[in-house]
Amino acid sequence: MKVNNDLKIKAAKVMEDSHLLLVPPLIRKFNDPELLPERNDFTMSAGIAMTPKGRIWVLWFGGEDGQKAFMMMASSDDDGQTWSKPKYIIKEPLTPNGFHRSILGGNLWTDPQGRLWCFFAYSIGFCDGRQGVWASVCENPDSDELAWSIPKRLCNGFVLNKPIILRGGEWLLPTTLWDRYLMGFCGGDLKESDLFHDLDQWRMSNFMVSIDNGANWERRGGVYADKRLFDEPVFIEKPDGELRCIIRTHYGLAETRSYDSGFNWSKPEPSKLQHCSARIFTLRLKSGKVLLVKHGPLFQKTERTQLTAYLSDDEGETWYGGIVLDERNNVSYPDGFQAPDGRIYLNYDRKRIDGEILLAVFNEEDVVSGNPISKACRLKIPMQRTEAIMKGKA
Repeated sequence: MKVNNDLKIKAAKVMEDSHLLLVPPLIRKFNDPELLPERNDFTMSAGIAMTPKGRIWVLWFGGEDGQKAFMMMASSDDDGQTWSKPKYIIKEPLTPNGFHRSILGGNLWTDPQGRLWCFFAYSIGFCDGRQGVWASVCENPDSDELAWSIPKRLCNGFVLNKPIILRGGEWLLPTTLWDRYLMGFCGGDLKESDLFHDLDQWRMSNFMVSIDNGANWERRGGVYADKRLFDEPVFIEKPDGELRCIIRTHYGLAETRSYDSGFNWSKPEPSKLQHCSARIFTLRLKSGKVLLVKHGPLFQKTERTQLTAYLSDDEGETWYGGIVLDERNNVSYPDGFQAPDGRIYLNYDRKRIDGEILLAVFNEEDVVSGNPISKACRLKIPMQRTEAIMKGKA
C-alpha cells in the first residue's frame, strides 16, 4: 500500500506543477559554459536547416536521453566547415516540487517564406503523459542575433521530424502522443497513476495541419500502430496525393497509407524495409526522387550501424543505390535538407555519451554510385563534440 500511496503523492505533485508546462519556455542566448558539449559529455541529434543566405543551423539535445534533456543550437557560415559554440538554448529550471522539465524532441525547418522554425517537445520528466508540442518562428535567421517568437503550443504530445508541404499547399507536421507505459521510463513510474487518462484515446501518431502558413494548426487524422515505440513518423506523398507514412515500432518499421490527404489511414502493417527500432529520414528531392536514410541494407536488420542513403524513382515502392555515410557502430537519428544547388546535408549523432554530432554532404550521384564520387561529397564532418571525442578517448 505504501508504494501506491507514494505514487498518489507523486502524481498529485506532478499535477500541481503541470500548469507550468502550459507556459511558453523561451529560446534564449546560450550563457551556460558548464553545459557546453565538451563539458556535458552528452550529444543527441535533433535537426538541421539552411537559411535563405546559406547559413546552416543545427539543433541537438544535451543532458541525457531522459528527464534532464535540454536543447541547443549552433550555426555555420562556411558551408559546415566550421561550427560555432552553442548560440541558443531551451532549458527551464526545476518545478516547485523538484521535477525536471525536459526538452526532448524537436527539429529545425526553413519554410517557403525563409523563416526558421524551431519545433520542440516539453514535458515534466521524460514523459508526464501529456507532454506538449511547441513552435517558435525566427523571421531573421541570417542576422547576427536571432529574434525568436514566443513559442506557441500546438498540441499535446511529442515532435521529432520536420513538416512536409502537401500538393494542396497545407503544411503537415507529424506528432505523437506516447503510450502510458513510457510514463514509467527514466524514473517516471507514473504509468499506473490517474494522470491524463482523458488523453488515452489520442495515444497514437497525430498529424497536425496548417492551411495558413503556420499561423494556426489543427489535427487532421491519426493512426495507431501495434507495438509502436516513439513513432517518429515520416511521410512520402505521391503525385496523385496518396500519403505513405512510416512509423517506428519495437520490431522495426510499420507502414500506413492515406488516400484523402491524411484524414483517414489504413491499418499499419510491418514494412518490407528491415530496420532496427530507430529513427529514419525521408526527403522529396528537387529531381522528384525520394531519399531514404536508414541503417544497413534495405532488407537486412542491423544494429545502429552502417547509416546508408538510398533513392527511389517510384515514390518509395522500390529503392536503389546505397552510399554508406557512416559504417561505425552507434550512429543514429538522421535529419537533413537539400540545398538550392542540389547537395544533400544530413546530420546525425554517434555514441551520444562521450559522443559527437556529425555532418554528411553528398549528391544524388554519390547515392546511385554507392561511393563518394562527386566533389561535393564530404562525410563524417564533426559539428559538436564531447571532451572524450576531442581528446581521442572515445
